[in-house]
Amino acid sequence: MTRRAILTKSIISLCVVLSCCYYVYAQFLMEDYKKTEIKPKTGLPTYIARNIKAELINDVEGAVRITFNVDPDAKNDFLIGRTTQPPSSAEVALQAATVRVVLAGAEPVAIDSNLPPGQYYYVVLARDKILERDISLYPDVNYTSAPIVIKKKIPEVPQKRLPEQITLLYARVVNKTQVLLTWKGVQQPNIVYNVYRATEPLNSPERIKNAKLIGQVQADNESFIDRTITQSGKYYYAVTVRDIEGNEDVQLIPDQSYTANPVSVIIRRDVFVTNIRADIDEGSLKITWSKPDIDVKSFVVYRHTQPIIDAQTLALSAKVATVESNRLEYVDKKPVPGTHYFAVLAVLEDGSIDTTLKPDSNYTTKPVVIGAPIRLKLIEASEQNGLVKISWSYTGSSGSRYFKLFRSSTAPATPQDINNAYLVDVVNVTANEYTDSDIPAGTYYYTLVPETYDIDPEFKIIKGINCTSEPVKVTRQVTAKVAPVVPEKEEIKKPELVEPKKEEPGEDVKKEKAQQKILPTPQVNRIIATTFYKGKYESCIDALTAFVQNANNPEEIAKANLFIGRSYIELKQYQMALKYIMKSDVARYYPKEAKFWRDFALSKVQ
Repeated sequence: MTRRAILTKSIISLCVVLSCCYYVYAQFLMEDYKKTEIKPKTGLPTYIARNIKAELINDVEGAVRITFNVDPDAKNDFLIGRTTQPPSSAEVALQAATVRVVLAGAEPVAIDSNLPPGQYYYVVLARDKILERDISLYPDVNYTSAPIVIKKKIPEVPQKRLPEQITLLYARVVNKTQVLLTWKGVQQPNIVYNVYRATEPLNSPERIKNAKLIGQVQADNESFIDRTITQSGKYYYAVTVRDIEGNEDVQLIPDQSYTANPVSVIIRRDVFVTNIRADIDEGSLKITWSKPDIDVKSFVVYRHTQPIIDAQTLALSAKVATVESNRLEYVDKKPVPGTHYFAVLAVLEDGSIDTTLKPDSNYTTKPVVIGAPIRLKLIEASEQNGLVKISWSYTGSSGSRYFKLFRSSTAPATPQDINNAYLVDVVNVTANEYTDSDIPAGTYYYTLVPETYDIDPEFKIIKGINCTSEPVKVTRQVTAKVAPVVPEKEEIKKPELVEPKKEEPGEDVKKEKAQQKILPTPQVNRIIATTFYKGKYESCIDALTAFVQNANNPEEIAKANLFIGRSYIELKQYQMALKYIMKSDVARYYPKEAKFWRDFALSKVQ
C-alpha cells in the first residue's frame, strides 16, 4: 500500500514537471510566432480604395449603390467589380465583372442595377494595378466581406432581360425657354433613348407611362434640347433606354435616369413696339412708334442700309439712340445721307431686350432716302502699257456705294448683255477710278452699274455715262504689280465706327475721294470676281488659299480669308467658315462683315 502511494506521488510529480516544461515551451513558440507574424501596415498606399460600402436601393428592385473613399493624393482611375464569391484573393478579384470605371477626380459612386436574384460582393481596384496584376486586398476596405443578397420574388415571374439604364442625367435651361438634357449613355448596340417630360417627378413606372414622350435620340448621342415648352412652369425629365425588341426599363433611379429636382421655365410674352414710321420733315428725320402694352425701361433705335428683319441684320445695324420710356419719337436734325431702314426695340425693366422683329410694327420695310441717289455722270477708259485705267464721276450721296464693273468685247445694250460680260470687280464708287490688269489682247468696253441693276426697272445703259463710249484696245497682257502696304501702328488697333458726314447734293458733278484710305487689292478682287460671284465656291477656296500663301499685303490676306469663310458658308460648312472669319486680320480690316458672318455661322452651328 505504501509502495502504491509512493508510485502515485511520483507519477503526479512527473506530470507537474512535464506540464511546466510544456508551458515554458509554448511561451517560447508564441514569442517566436509574434516575431515572424506579418503585421498590416499602419498606412495604406494611395492607390488603395477605402471604406467600401454596398447597399440595396430602397424601392428599386435589383439595384445596389456602391460607394468608397479615395486618398486625396491618388491620381488613379478605379474599377468597380462584382463577384459572386468573396474577392479575398487576387485570382477572384481579377475575374470580377466590371460595374463602372471611376476616373481620377470623379465622384466615387456607382449604381449596379437590374441584378438577378443572388448574392454579390464588390471590389474596387486601381486600373493601373490591375494591368500590372499587383493586387492588394483588405476586407471592408477595398472589398466587401459581407454579401449583398438579391432575393427572389415570390411567386417568381419570368422577366425579360431589360436594357441598361443611363446615368448622370442633368437638365438646365438654355436660350431662356429651352431645356438642355445631358446624360451618360450605355454601351449597347441597336438602342434608342426615350425622353419624357412631366410636371411631377417621374419616379414610378405609372408616371413614366403617363408622361409626355417629347423625343427619341439615337444611340450615338447623349444630349437633347427640349424646344416644345409653351407655358411657364416647373418640369421634370426622364430618359429611358429601349432596345430593338421594344424592351424598356421604366423603374428609374433618381438623379441618374430621372431628375429629382425640377427646372423652372418662364415664358415671357413678346414685348415690342408697333406702328413704326420714319419720315423726312423739313430736313429732319423723324421716327415715331407706339408703346407696348406693358411698362418698359427705354427704347433703342437702330439704323441699317437694309430692312432689319433678323438677328444678323440687327447685329450689323448702327445703334442711333437710346430714348426714355416716356418718349415715343426720335428726331435727327442732321440725318446721314443715304438709304436707310430703322428698327425700334424695347428694353425691359431687367435690362434685357426683346429682339422679336415684326414688319411695319417695330421695323420699317420702306426705305427713307436722304440726299439725292448716287448716279454716274461720266465714265472713261484709257490704256497704257497693257493696263486699262477706268475713271468716272458721279452725283448724289444716297444708296449703295458699291457698283459692279464689267468688261466686254462689244458695247452692251441690255441687262442681259451685261450678264454675259466679264465681271472685273465690285468697286466703291467713291474711289472714282480703277486699274484693270492681266487683260487678254483685244478691244473692250467697260460698264459700271449698281449691284441691283438687274432688278431695277428704270435701269438703262447709256454710252459715256455708265458705259465707255469708245472701246479700249489692249495689245499685250500685263499683270499689275502691287507694292505691299504695311499698316501703321494706329491702323492695327480696333477700328472705330465713325458716322459719315452729311453731304449736300448739288447740281454740279461731284468727284469725291474715298472717305478712308483703300489699299489696292486687284489680284484678290479678280479671284473673287471670277469664282465667288459666279458661284464657284470650291474654286474660290482653292485659289484664295494658294494666294494667301504667297501674299504680303495684309488687307489682301484679310479679304481672302473673309471670302474663304464666306465660300464655306455657301457650301454649308459652318465650322470651317468660322476658322477663317474669326481670324484677327479679318476683324481688323472688315469688322462689320466679320461680325455679321461670324454670328450667321454660329447660328447655323448651334
